[in-house]
Formats: sequence, structure tokens, C-alpha cells
Amino acid sequence: MKSAVKKVRPIKPGDLQSPPKIRKKVRPIKPGDLQSPTKNKILGAKYLEKEALRLKNTHLLAKKAKYYERMTRF
Repeated sequence: MKSAVKKVRPIKPGDLQSPPKIRKKVRPIKPGDLQSPTKNKILGAKYLEKEALRLKNTHLLAKKAKYYERMTRF
């Protein structure tokens, strides 16, 4: 009759090391990569900036309105 104990292989020093890291390939910079952004990108950035300011202003106006509503409550 065989014993029910399972054989375990001994731990080797290589088992405790972390697995090799996979390096992501980075595309080399080409001469055309460092050009100025296109007109559409500049206009898009300006639009986003204005939109953010508008949202910030409406948020501040809403806060101010809530404050005045609270102060004038009877």
C-alpha cells in the first residue's frame, strides 16, 4: 500500500525570484514628431478651456444663488 503523503520538490533559489519583467517597446522619435500641433488641436484646446471656465462660472453662480436664498429666507 502506498503512503498518502505527496512528494514536494525542494525549493531552489531560482524559485524565489520575481518573474522577468516584460518591457514595452517604445517607438523611437522621428524628425516629424516634434512639429507644432495642428490648427484643429489648438482650437479644440481653446474650446475646452472656455467650456471649463463656463462650467466653473455656472457652478460659482449656483453657489452664490444658494447663499443668497439662504440669507433671505424668513
